[in-house]
Amino acid sequence: MGMYPDASVGSENRYMKFKIGDNRFRILEPVVIGFEYWETIAGLKKPKRVFAEVRDGRFVPEKPITTEHVLKEKDMPKLFNAFVVWNYQTQRVELLEITQKKIIRAIMAYDKSPDWGDPAKYDLNVIRSGTDFDNTTYEIQAIPPKPLAKEIQDIVDRSPINMDAWMAGDNPFNDISSNTTSSFEEDMEKEMLGDIMGSEDII
Repeated sequence: MGMYPDASVGSENRYMKFKIGDNRFRILEPVVIGFEYWETIAGLKKPKRVFAEVRDGRFVPEKPITTEHVLKEKDMPKLFNAFVVWNYQTQRVELLEITQKKIIRAIMAYDKSPDWGDPAKYDLNVIRSGTDFDNTTYEIQAIPPKPLAKEIQDIVDRSPINMDAWMAGDNPFNDISSNTTSSFEEDMEKEMLGDIMGSEDII
């Protein structure tokens, strides 16, 4: 017997982050489009999210985000696309939040392409190069369509992610984690690469 008892040390991290090199994934559910910003509550920065809507051909927050908030927090709301995905590198169902405009545009272009169509029907690969904000680049590739392998689909069926809970700041992984809710996000490392987008930016 080892020195440690058989016990968990906390919530399982099922967020997909783009690492250097290949990042292959399959989109499993429809995209969630919204805006994310941060609020300081009791001395702690916490993410707040609102759904996006299209107005005059632009994505804008469905609910107003006040100028007072932006001035106080010095943090412009950032447009995101969020997906439930199968991550081929970790062999898990994970939550992928994308804020990089180049990647969002590429997925939208594949979706509208008559040759590719719905990106949930084929794999995508994001190739990341660089290690910091100034030299990081992304290349996006679509992989020829094929069905998910049965063994992957079996895992997907047993691994739901609650996107409504995530939008509300609660734990989207409660099916496999402890009963903690919003506190689990306080220690999550955030992917800060990519452009900071204001509420009037268009993809």
